[in-house]
Amino acid sequence: MAKVSIHRGVTIPHPDKGNYTMWKTDITLSDIDTEGDVDAQIEEALGVAGKISASLAEPLAQDAADVSTLAIEGVGVAKQFEQFLVNDKAWKDSVVKEVTKLQKMVDGK
Repeated sequence: MAKVSIHRGVTIPHPDKGNYTMWKTDITLSDIDTEGDVDAQIEEALGVAGKISASLAEPLAQDAADVSTLAIEGVGVAKQFEQFLVNDKAWKDSVVKEVTKLQKMVDGK
């Protein structure tokens, strides 16, 4: 039974702070069973990741504001994080497509 793991991350510069202040996010999908329903496993994993991300959005924005000593509205952290989630969905969709393609290769289809 083959299993696949993938780790992806993105680090982007803060638009108002120059090159030394960064935002970083990572996601790892581990032990996707190539003999099982790959799409269902990915969908389940990304669904859980989405719930976790949603619950962390506000505390993350507040923490960033606390560290920077600026108001959340002044930094625009919440808006930037919202845009990141939109972009992240496109990335998640591409991961599902690529893993599905790999599954078909493993299955010889």
